[in-house]
Amino acid sequence: MRINHALSVVLATLSFIATETFESVGLERFYVHKARSFKKEKGYYDIKHPNQIALTNFPNSINRFAQMDSVHWILHPQCCTRGLVMHSSDGNSVSDILPLPKSASLLDFVAVDSTLYLVDSEMDIYQSSFPFDSTTTLRVSLNSPNWKSSSCCYDRETNRLIFCSSEENPTSRLRSLHFYSISQHRYGKEPLFTFDADAVVEKLQSQNILSNQAATINTLLKKANPEIRPNALAIHPKTNDFYLLCSSDRILLVFSQFGDILAVSYLDECDYSNPTDLRFNERGDLILINQGKKNPSLLCLPWNKLWQYQASNQRLNVFN
Repeated sequence: MRINHALSVVLATLSFIATETFESVGLERFYVHKARSFKKEKGYYDIKHPNQIALTNFPNSINRFAQMDSVHWILHPQCCTRGLVMHSSDGNSVSDILPLPKSASLLDFVAVDSTLYLVDSEMDIYQSSFPFDSTTTLRVSLNSPNWKSSSCCYDRETNRLIFCSSEENPTSRLRSLHFYSISQHRYGKEPLFTFDADAVVEKLQSQNILSNQAATINTLLKKANPEIRPNALAIHPKTNDFYLLCSSDRILLVFSQFGDILAVSYLDECDYSNPTDLRFNERGDLILINQGKKNPSLLCLPWNKLWQYQASNQRLNVFN
C-alpha cells in the first residue's frame, strides 16, 4: 500500500512538472508567434518639432499619467506614495483617489480601458475599478519577482504588463524587461530580454555622428557617462516596438520585441526640459509629459506613415 501511495505521489509530481513545463513552453511560443506575426507599419517622428499642449489645474510634478477617456485623466504626482489624482477637463476639477490599503505604498500604475492595475513597493499587483477606492480594489498577483520596477506599461497584444527593472547593483550596466501575465496573475520567471547600457551609448554615438546633434551628444558623453535607467515605458501600437524614456539623461530608446536596439535619440533641452512619462494614442502619436518650471505640458509627436513622406534620397530613421 505504501509503495502504491509513494508511486502515485511521484507520478502526480512528474505530471505537475510536465504540465508546468508544457504551459511555459506553450506560452513562450505563443508570445514569440504574436511578436513575429505582427504587421508593422513603417513611419517616423519629427522629434525636433513637438506640438506643445498646455495643461491647466494639473499637479506641478507628475510622475505618471493616463487618459481614461476624452474628459478624465488619472495622474500620479511625484510627491504621493499612496494615492492618485483624477482630473476632469469637463468641469476642470481635481479629486484625490486612494485605491491601495493603508499598509501599501504606490510604486506605479497602468490604465487598461476602464480598469487600473496598481503596483506597490513590494511588487504586488492590484486591480481597481471605478470609483477606484479600497472597496473596489483587489490584490491579484500570485507570486513576487526578485527585482524591482522602474517603469511599466500594458501590452494589449499579449494581455501582459511589461516592466523595466531597476538593478539593485548600482554599478551594473545591464537592464532587463520582464512581464506579468494578467490572465494567469503571475510574473514570468525569465526576462523578455536584457540589454547593455553601454551598447545604447554606442548606438547613440554612431547614429548621430553625421547629424547636427553630433556636437551636443559628444559634449553629453564627455561630461558624464549616461546612466540609461529607463523610468517610463510604452509599446507602439503600429510597430509593436518598445519605447523607453530615460528622463535623467533625456534619451529615448526603441527596442524590438526581441531586444534589438532600433533607435536612440537625445531629447534637446530646449523642447524637452524635463520629460517624465510617455504614452501612445491609437493613431500611433507619441505623447510625452514635460515638467515645466510652472506647469506641466503635453508634447505630441504625430506618427508619420512612410507613404505620407515624399520620396527623396534621405534615409529615414524612427526619429527624423
